[in-house]
Amino acid sequence: MEGVSSLVKNIISLLPEYGMEWGLWCDNPPIPTYRGWPPTPRNFMFSKGLEERLYDWLESWRNNYADGPEEQAETWKQGFDKYAWAQEGDALSREIEAECHGYKVRRDYEIYLKSPDRK
Repeated sequence: MEGVSSLVKNIISLLPEYGMEWGLWCDNPPIPTYRGWPPTPRNFMFSKGLEERLYDWLESWRNNYADGPEEQAETWKQGFDKYAWAQEGDALSREIEAECHGYKVRRDYEIYLKSPDRK
């Protein structure tokens, strides 16, 4: 018997990335992207509240991870709670799935939990 994940064709990867505004990755959003550009909340018709929460979550990543100096790249600022950040990512993932029927969110942001704190 096939697993549920193999039956889901519509996957949204949630993964903040350097230089990418929204951290959304999807091969087939409901509204196609412009010339293959990365999707935005508008491609999925997110509610304004979800878009604002996603923006705040991504800003938190930018301000506490992506801002690391070159000699300490891929580290979190000391004192920042990366686990609380990931929990907010989980909540956002559930909300995205609720708003985007037929889509599942792959929580690829969890890869950042492996990164250490800055010294």
